[in-house]
Amino acid sequence: MKKKMLFITGRYPYPIYNGDALRAYKQIEKLSDEYLIDVFSIEAQLKEEPTDFLSKINNKYICGATKKDKIFNILKDFSLSKPLQVSMYSNIEYKNKLKKILDLNHYD
Repeated sequence: MKKKMLFITGRYPYPIYNGDALRAYKQIEKLSDEYLIDVFSIEAQLKEEPTDFLSKINNKYICGATKKDKIFNILKDFSLSKPLQVSMYSNIEYKNKLKKILDLNHYD
């Protein structure tokens, strides 16, 4: 039986427009050989992914953050003590959703 893994990413790994999406896509592709992969993504999914990629994912959890949401998070959490990349994804709703997923599932 395969072990369960939660793959957490800021951007959904499809469509592959940039390096971080490509890296996540390839990592999920490789890890799915040995693990049941659940994907947790903060950003909204832009397009439906192809069925060959969908077959590699067990469950997907998407917070649905838009560019507007990320700008709001930066402004709300504006301080010089945190990098903008961290502030962009700082949101209590995202944290609570992730905590709920971790509590409901037993990942290896």
